[in-house]
Amino acid sequence: SRRQRQMCIRDSYTSGFDECVDKVENFPSVDAVEVVRCKDCFEFETGVVGWCNHWQTGSDGMGFCGYGERREDE
Repeated sequence: SRRQRQMCIRDSYTSGFDECVDKVENFPSVDAVEVVRCKDCFEFETGVVGWCNHWQTGSDGMGFCGYGERREDE
């Protein structure tokens, strides 16, 4: 019957959804490190434009690199 088909589809959908949620909840965590944005780095200077003394280049302050070290004055 139509009702039985609807119930079968609903049960399949629910089962698939539950399986998906279980997989997402069991993903391994990310091995991440905290980054220091240019604007918070001791090498960054503000003026007419932001400037990175390490790379000797302009920056909008939102970038980051592997050499960033947080300023102590914060």
